[in-house]
Amino acid sequence: MLLALEQTGSLRAAAEVLNVTQPALTKALREIEGAFNTTFFTRSQRGVTPTLQGRVVTRGARIMLQTLDSTHREIADVRQRFTSVRLGMPPFVAHGHFPGLMKVFLQSDPPVSARVVEGAVHDLLERLVSGDLDALITPYVGAPVPESACRLVYEPLLECRYVAIVSNQHRFARTSVVDLRELVTDRWIMPSDQSLLRKSLHTAFQLAGVTPPTPVVEVDDPISHINLVAAGIGIGCVATSSICSTGASTVSVLRTRPEIPKTTVAFIFRADDHSDKLELIKNLVSDYFSKTRT
Repeated sequence: MLLALEQTGSLRAAAEVLNVTQPALTKALREIEGAFNTTFFTRSQRGVTPTLQGRVVTRGARIMLQTLDSTHREIADVRQRFTSVRLGMPPFVAHGHFPGLMKVFLQSDPPVSARVVEGAVHDLLERLVSGDLDALITPYVGAPVPESACRLVYEPLLECRYVAIVSNQHRFARTSVVDLRELVTDRWIMPSDQSLLRKSLHTAFQLAGVTPPTPVVEVDDPISHINLVAAGIGIGCVATSSICSTGASTVSVLRTRPEIPKTTVAFIFRADDHSDKLELIKNLVSDYFSKTRT
């Protein structure tokens, strides 16, 4: 009921969605607000709007429904001795680290099955807060944090290094170090404008004292990124883990001056999630990344 009111913004529309009369819905809402001794929605001629307390309770209701759905899947997985987890991560983490992490999941007791959602960091944070995901493995510095009463916990896993890449036929392919100012007029392939990698790249150009170039192609998938660079479309920028995971021999790594700033990849979860499942996943993820650093 609370979610229907939030989504429709109207007592009449919410009553239709729930297939009840408007007076019955109004009475039920008053009873719930009375039980908590607070107001969850302000009423006006335009409809209903959640108060701060209303946003808290609807977030809780949404997480409860997501948890119920996840629990149904976990019950099915238990029959097969699997624990199920919903993880969010940007594409470069999925390509560079998740295959190895999934091996660790399958070797644990109980083994872990996973549903992986790839996307931009700010979108993943929204889905984590809403309860659609159990945890994230992602960079986070500079990412906009969703407005929510939900507190998030960030546990650092490793430092992520970004590098510029060129095709093996590029004029700088065999150069040891290149000043970024010499690359401003080249064609560039970059991730989308909201990505943290794009922000790190822009920071490097600004440190070099030049305006960042406008890309001829924007693409977030690191494999597509590497393939475009290999085809000679332009200069690119990827995480070093993407180069290692693809074994890309068709591109050359450029050391730039200044270097593209590093970022921290962290395991991020909701502070109010005290489930045994999250504790298991957190330990497996921590163990895996501690070994990749050695």
